Amino acid sequence: MAGARLKKLCLFLSAAMLLGVVYRLVSEITLERSHFLTLLTPLDKIMPFIPETVIIYFSIYLFWLVPILSREISLKYFWRIIITIAIAFLATFLGHLLLPSSYPRPEISETAAQSNWAEFMVKKFLHWVDPPNNTFPSSHVVTVIILMKMMFAKLGRWPYRLYCFWGTLIMLSTLTVKQHYLIDVISAAIIAFLVCFCVNKYLPEKSKTAP
Repeated sequence: MAGARLKKLCLFLSAAMLLGVVYRLVSEITLERSHFLTLLTPLDKIMPFIPETVIIYFSIYLFWLVPILSREISLKYFWRIIITIAIAFLATFLGHLLLPSSYPRPEISETAAQSNWAEFMVKKFLHWVDPPNNTFPSSHVVTVIILMKMMFAKLGRWPYRLYCFWGTLIMLSTLTVKQHYLIDVISAAIIAFLVCFCVNKYLPEKSKTAP
């Protein structure tokens, strides 16, 4: 069992590195064009900036530990998860290329960053890891929804509810750290469900316990 978990972890790290490289390349390609388009809506404007939620935003990496460590998730099924998310990421990359946009990030002064740990993390880590463009659709939301959907029936009732609650907080955090627009979240949700539907239809799983 430990060997399977290690293999799943290695598979996750390999996929994350590969998709991360492509993400950065797409970001560089679209960076200049992205500043000409804003997807800001009145709902985005009233959404508060809550820097403390950056912890929840970054917890998406811990979110992966549940399928990695779960005994109910075989290496074969974990491959299925990776393939599904990779397909969804390709769709998000296409969206980034066709409709490049950037989010007008809140100004955080050096003084504020030095006096507040949350604003420090947003300015020094979030803004460094995630560029302001590549917003439409949100890869964070795509990942969370697919993981929640594919973990259905793999966890107990209450653990699964807690997992979905955690996932919901991650999706909300993309708005409260001012990394994504509301339309980014909605479009990502549509992509996630469509990809899951297509994978289940055209690449059906043989196991009867498949979600």
